[in-house]
Amino acid sequence: MKKINWPINGYSKVHGILYYTFYEQVRICMPNTPDCNSIIKNTLLDKIHTSLGYAGFTKTLHRLINNFYRPKMTRDTREYCKTCPVCQQAKNSTQKPDGLLPPLPISSKLFTYLTMDFLALPAIIDHATKVYYSHVWTIVCRLTKYTLVLPLLAQTSLQLDQMA
Repeated sequence: MKKINWPINGYSKVHGILYYTFYEQVRICMPNTPDCNSIIKNTLLDKIHTSLGYAGFTKTLHRLINNFYRPKMTRDTREYCKTCPVCQQAKNSTQKPDGLLPPLPISSKLFTYLTMDFLALPAIIDHATKVYYSHVWTIVCRLTKYTLVLPLLAQTSLQLDQMA
């Protein structure tokens, strides 16, 4: 077998295959043609990405760069890894897990710490005064659990909706 003298930087064609040499690293060059863009590129990305066990963008790109050269290879690899269905479903979260919530302070005085909530009601009409109530405002003292329940008129609840 005949030894091939590779150029230091540039392209060379050997046995009908185009190679790209960059600082003595020889890589197969994939031309930027419509056939290569769709069939060969996607097949190559799929084979390398799956052979690495869906390792992600960085490892897939490094494996590609070691063996192949193609214009816009980084962009294509990133796009492929973003749209990989297995990676979308099975990848672990890279965010820190949620921690515990800090405890709420305990009051020593009555009605210092309150909790409040608004509850929507079905149509309630006070027949004696002909007033329509649409919401209930609940206020609870956190120390004593004393609860105030205040009905709100329909007009008052509309004003609260506009303020929110």
